[in-house]
Amino acid sequence: MMKRYGILLSVFAIGANAAAQPPHYDFQTETCKATVTYDASQDAEAVKNTADFLFGFFNFGAEQKGSEIDLCRTRVSRLRSARFVDLVSVKALVADMSDGTEAYCELQTLEKRAAHEPALLREFPSSEACYPAVDALEGKTDTVQFWREMIAEHATRSGDPQGFLAKQHAHESAPDFQDWVRQQILTYGWHNCANGTLEHFRASERQYRAEAEQEFSRKFHLTEFDCDTSSVD
Repeated sequence: MMKRYGILLSVFAIGANAAAQPPHYDFQTETCKATVTYDASQDAEAVKNTADFLFGFFNFGAEQKGSEIDLCRTRVSRLRSARFVDLVSVKALVADMSDGTEAYCELQTLEKRAAHEPALLREFPSSEACYPAVDALEGKTDTVQFWREMIAEHATRSGDPQGFLAKQHAHESAPDFQDWVRQQILTYGWHNCANGTLEHFRASERQYRAEAEQEFSRKFHLTEFDCDTSSVD
């Protein structure tokens, strides 16, 4: 009988110890397995979302089907609707990424519409420096000359400038050369320039992310283990 009671007491002790353990969330970072421990009074979903957002793989809706623009908007929606822990730096990071991603969605939308109406590109905020590409797309300036100057500038950043230029100029004999040039200007002349106007979002994101990671790590106990260092120099 005493043995039976001993077994029962052991079971109860194990159950009590398990109940005393604080809640935790196991997740995967880029190179490690990780666990974050938090207080039972805290919002578990917010903790999990924030851990994945800062250190792991947050579900931005990549599994959804649709166009690139649709997926971009889904990403913004996920960011703005998900619950995150109530930390100043995390809120700043989420807001910055939401605004930056939304601006990029607008850029993608304008570019799609501008395939037949280039003037629409002028609606993109703070893109005045990119207007020469729009002028070329509209035919207000020499389209081919703009393209030639554009690829000459790109060639200066190529490991093989002459080879790069030869490959580009080979298209000049193609029957669809004019349409191809316009697409090149839209993709590399306009897009690269307009996308550069969003750099302030990316710069502030880097700052906010560093602050958010530090603030989260001070508030929660985060442990990494089983790290894969094979890709680390």
